Amino acid sequence: MDLYMMVLPLHRKHNTLAVVGHYASDGPMIVMGENQARLAVSVMAGVRTLPSPEVMSQSVQFWNKASSSRRSGCNKYFLPGFAFMDAIAIAGGFYPSFWKIFLRDPVLAWRTWNGPYFAGQYRLLGPGSQWSTAREVCHTAYEDGFSCAVNGKTNNNNNQHHKGLRRSKTKVFGVCVVLSGLVCVSFLGWRRVWDACSLASIHVN
Repeated sequence: MDLYMMVLPLHRKHNTLAVVGHYASDGPMIVMGENQARLAVSVMAGVRTLPSPEVMSQSVQFWNKASSSRRSGCNKYFLPGFAFMDAIAIAGGFYPSFWKIFLRDPVLAWRTWNGPYFAGQYRLLGPGSQWSTAREVCHTAYEDGFSCAVNGKTNNNNNQHHKGLRRSKTKVFGVCVVLSGLVCVSFLGWRRVWDACSLASIHVN
């Protein structure tokens, strides 16, 4: 199918038609459908500009090949879900970049990249983002999910405990990052002094 990100037809003068969620995948369809809808709306509203026809054509060929190589027949459009979700987010400008999140919340950056995929991660950055709400959702989902895996149950009444523990972890993590940076800078500084002294001794000899 000649659909950019399986959403926007290639050969239309005006991008007023969008097709969402018409394929199979091994990833969460609700998240992919939401990402596709956000991409379509941002393009139709003029917030995002589509790449050149050549670039879109290459993308279409890539995803058609990636999906048809996994299945054949009438159900051949079976996309690799997690990679496809990220590709849509990059095209729509709301990809959860590790470093952009890290500068605002280091713990959240680690959890986003080492935890499960869910819609809240794609609402942290980009057009229509809701940082505060999405951040709270991401932290709570990670903590409750981890608690469920460890203890066999979740506690819905410990939000205040989660918030206090999260602030403490963020502060400790930030201090560790700063101290690590200082150690690296000190090491590099002493190494430069040592190299200069070594060069000076070589010239003297």
